[in-house]
Amino acid sequence: SDRGLPASLVNMNGYGSHTYSLWNDHGERFWVKFHFKTQQGIKNLTNAEAEEITGRSRDTCGEDLCNRIERGDCPKWSFQIQVMTMAQ
Repeated sequence: SDRGLPASLVNMNGYGSHTYSLWNDHGERFWVKFHFKTQQGIKNLTNAEAEEITGRSRDTCGEDLCNRIERGDCPKWSFQIQVMTMAQ
């Protein structure tokens, strides 16, 4: 992809695939989407790096995540909400 291949699960943002309809106390309807922004920073691999890494293990992203948690280096994401009015 034009965004590159994520170096790890912790180096990528997450975006909800659904849009939710929420109502406030005034009876106004809003469309809401959820976003998870990595606090570790975005990091991508080149094709050559990806080829070399996946040649050693096909689950490097999962292994990296588990190893970080075991070391006490738990990854963090910021939770953001995108709110749109019905007119938008």
